[in-house]
Amino acid sequence: MGLVQAVLGSIGGTLADQWKDFYTVPSGLPATAALFAAVPQGSNAGRGSNTKGSSNIITNGSKIVVPEGYGLLLFQDGAITGFAAEPGGYEWRSDDLNSKSIFAGDGFVDSLIMQSWERFKFGGQPGSQQAAFFVSLKELPENRFGTQSEIYWDDGFLGTQVGAVTRGSYTLKIVDPILFVKNFVPARYLQPGQVFDFTDIDNAAAAQLFNEVVGS
Repeated sequence: MGLVQAVLGSIGGTLADQWKDFYTVPSGLPATAALFAAVPQGSNAGRGSNTKGSSNIITNGSKIVVPEGYGLLLFQDGAITGFAAEPGGYEWRSDDLNSKSIFAGDGFVDSLIMQSWERFKFGGQPGSQQAAFFVSLKELPENRFGTQSEIYWDDGFLGTQVGAVTRGSYTLKIVDPILFVKNFVPARYLQPGQVFDFTDIDNAAAAQLFNEVVGS
């Protein structure tokens, strides 16, 4: 039974991944979102055909639209392979066998037969992982900070100890997206559906930055 499922899965997944995709920025993001995966618009409100493609494969010929104020990072098997900072439409091209498509002129043998065989060896799944991520190049506003209690110090002018509570906000701007991803972003945010938001209370990396700001 497992062998049958692997064969069916490899053929079905290969056929589904022949369709080209259209990727863009997801909707409903907060203004403080810094990094997030590009989302395919394959269903297109029910009118599209690419609804069953693998989530970690980008078909050759797929279009990725980069809006103003964002950069595009491309990943292949966990490594950064490309970056685009200019807005506009880009076409995905990869020599990886899993990206080949008959709709992109890659030929029937490579696009279907060889893909099916390779996926069969991986239990019906593609043996590769590709991803496109958007990184915000805008100023990220309203990063609020404050002390939980009063901070005390000896005031030489008043000759006594005084205390104060601080409240405020700061603005962030990512100037080196590749360095930001490599040295700062935890691996769990480099997955589809994850959003690296500086104001997310569950974001340990953002909390570290917050503590450094308050501590300074």
